Amino acid sequence: YAGSTSTSTSTSVWIWILTPGSSSSSSMAEQKSNFLRIQKAVFVGSSDDDCINPPLSSVFQFVDDNGNPTQMQESMEYDQDTFGLKTMDEEGRLITQSYSGYDHEEWLRVPASHGNATNTSLFELAVLPHLQ
Repeated sequence: YAGSTSTSTSTSVWIWILTPGSSSSSSMAEQKSNFLRIQKAVFVGSSDDDCINPPLSSVFQFVDDNGNPTQMQESMEYDQDTFGLKTMDEEGRLITQSYSGYDHEEWLRVPASHGNATNTSLFELAVLPHLQ
């Protein structure tokens, strides 16, 4: 999962990943409970990511059997709220943002050609403001 905890002086960010093959109801219930402990989850992606496939799966967009993009709200995981995605979305604690024109390495280093005069990473521009 992606989320944060914060105190008056600091913010901690971590990543949460569903354990592959852990589909038993008890492990899914535990994973959902753990995911819902996050105060706010921020997921970002780029349609031009050259590492993640499909590129917008990082914002829970999937590709159907015909190769067409499918929005997060159309997925079984969202509809059945298997790990808390729908709950977080309905509570306003889920943020998904997609950007075009950024390859995978530009998340940490955005070139000046993207209008980045301050050399700020896309993480700092797109994610960090939501976690403060």
